Amino acid sequence: MVNTIIKTYHDEMAHCALEKTYQGLHETYWFPSARKRIKDYIDNCVVCLMANSSINRFEGESQIEPPPEKPFEIIHADHFGPLQETADGYKYVFAVIDVYSRYACLYPTKTTNAKEVCDRLKSLFNIFRKPVKIVTDRGSAFTSKEFATFLQDSNIKLHKVAVASPWANGIIERVNRFRKSSLTKIIESPADWKRQLNTVQYVINNTVNSSIKASPSKLLLGYDQHNHSDKYLKNYIDCWLGIENNIGEQRDSIRNIAQQANNKLREYNRSYYDKRHKKPTEYKTGDLVLVRDLQAKTGVSQKLKPNYKEPYQGAKVLNKNRCVITDIPGFNITQKPCNTILFSDKLKPWIKPISEPVDTEK
Repeated sequence: MVNTIIKTYHDEMAHCALEKTYQGLHETYWFPSARKRIKDYIDNCVVCLMANSSINRFEGESQIEPPPEKPFEIIHADHFGPLQETADGYKYVFAVIDVYSRYACLYPTKTTNAKEVCDRLKSLFNIFRKPVKIVTDRGSAFTSKEFATFLQDSNIKLHKVAVASPWANGIIERVNRFRKSSLTKIIESPADWKRQLNTVQYVINNTVNSSIKASPSKLLLGYDQHNHSDKYLKNYIDCWLGIENNIGEQRDSIRNIAQQANNKLREYNRSYYDKRHKKPTEYKTGDLVLVRDLQAKTGVSQKLKPNYKEPYQGAKVLNKNRCVITDIPGFNITQKPCNTILFSDKLKPWIKPISEPVDTEK
């Protein structure tokens, strides 16, 4: 009977929150552990679970991996586009970033398919080296069988970041922002971007990166790739001052400084992130969860749309606060079965455990 009273009042009063429901019922009814029982009901009200967004800090825990010890040991890859199609049919930029030195390689491509990705990576490996690991998003090229076979043959590990988590591929996302801003400023027409792409790559690799306190070229090669108007002036000044450029010693010194700066920045980022996020919920295999709805439909107002979608099942719990999310067996929500990986900040428990009520009210 108590649950019926709570349900009737809460549902008829527009699913109001705990305090309003408690005060409204308290004027007419009394029952043991009233506030606790009302909270348990609201915590498991499906309508409230789907509609309410968290007003507190989002869940999260920094997942900073140890830095690589050598250049091109770990690389990040991503596509940028589509852009205005050029006269020769190019529409995308395929970007590869070396985590150690932040050295960027930008390639114009006609598609985002696996064949072009593999061809560009083969060219990169011939110039530098094969990496131990590649980090990508879950784009079609990187989830294809052709790409998986290519990596297997090359003995390279693949780490795909979770859906709707661009921060997990943050190194390359920052390059994408800079590339977009730079191209916008220097192109003469939208279709001119391919001609200027090498200029943007040069600027990225030969200007100071705040994370490593040096330019990527200096960290990788030991010197900047001078290709601007004052290169002769710099050479003259070095000669006049009697500066001998010992590239090996300079590179080692720069790498030591970069490592110290990088370690300091990593610790700051870890502290900053953890301070602003609450500890992630620990899920178990088989738990039912609601998934945050991040899809926007054209022509449909998002103002009154529920924040979460129908219950799904956590099919597998992965490391780094990630879960494999699938449909509940026998209850597919869409025609295409759901099978994706999400961070815990995109999830919410569907059913919360109800503890035994304690009579604290007299």
